[in-house]
Amino acid sequence: MNELTDNKLVELFLEGDQPAFNEIIQRYHKNVYRLAYKFTRKAADAEDVAQDTFLRAYENLLKYPKEVKLKPWLLTICVNLCRNRAKKKKSYNFSQLENAEDDRTYEERLKGTAKDPHQLAEKDESALTVQEAIERLPDKYQIVIQLRYVEDLSYNEIAENLNIPINTVKVHLNRAKKYLEQSLSYDFK
Repeated sequence: MNELTDNKLVELFLEGDQPAFNEIIQRYHKNVYRLAYKFTRKAADAEDVAQDTFLRAYENLLKYPKEVKLKPWLLTICVNLCRNRAKKKKSYNFSQLENAEDDRTYEERLKGTAKDPHQLAEKDESALTVQEAIERLPDKYQIVIQLRYVEDLSYNEIAENLNIPINTVKVHLNRAKKYLEQSLSYDFK
């Protein structure tokens, strides 16, 4: 079923084909879990949110707007569930950034293929500094950084996910970049 489009999988599921929904879960579980983990910072909580996300999707696929891509729709559900959970717990944080297609941590990717231990140590230190700078950002900036650069969503998709105007997305990204630039220039002095 890997060659089927998301819309075709939804259509098949709505016609009674249960394996079509299983395929949707297989395609997007990793993305949903990773985003949930960014909010919860606990594997068990992230898994709970991921399961709840797919349960909500299952219950609401009849309402799924076909003009919207499935991945951003699922991530929107996930973000909303994380927000609800955060309101109950009163706080949430993000862990290190990861790439959607790469299981290595952000630091491991920054290390790259350097062989020299001194280069590896410098890259380790740089990765940690960048991670710490991102974690010092206000939550609203961390989430747009996550959705834009890790989940690779467009500005429109981010706006839809967070239910904010597209100009607000652009402002948040701009401010996040400026904060990071200031923070990192100070950290590297």
